Amino acid sequence: MTYPLSQRLATLTEAGILEKRPYREATSRARFGYYLTEAGQEVKIIVGALQQWGDAHRPHPDGPLARRVNTRTGRPLRVAFVDDRGEETALANADIGAPVVS
Repeated sequence: MTYPLSQRLATLTEAGILEKRPYREATSRARFGYYLTEAGQEVKIIVGALQQWGDAHRPHPDGPLARRVNTRTGRPLRVAFVDDRGEETALANADIGAPVVS
């Protein structure tokens, strides 16, 4: 089942991923734009990881449909696990089910 864009935007807004802000272009009526919240910015990690996985395991015949790049340098980005010292961890060494120790 597909939902209209307005319903999907409302769902993302209610979830705190997007915020709706009014804007007006010269000589136009007021309209609304949708912008990522701080939580929405963090969703980029999830989307980037899914894109990266798809590029590797389900590649599009014409190549990647989107690139992950640093907006300041234009250099390509990839999603990785990084420890609390900023060092990248190999996927084979990443445990995502480790118990929480308090």
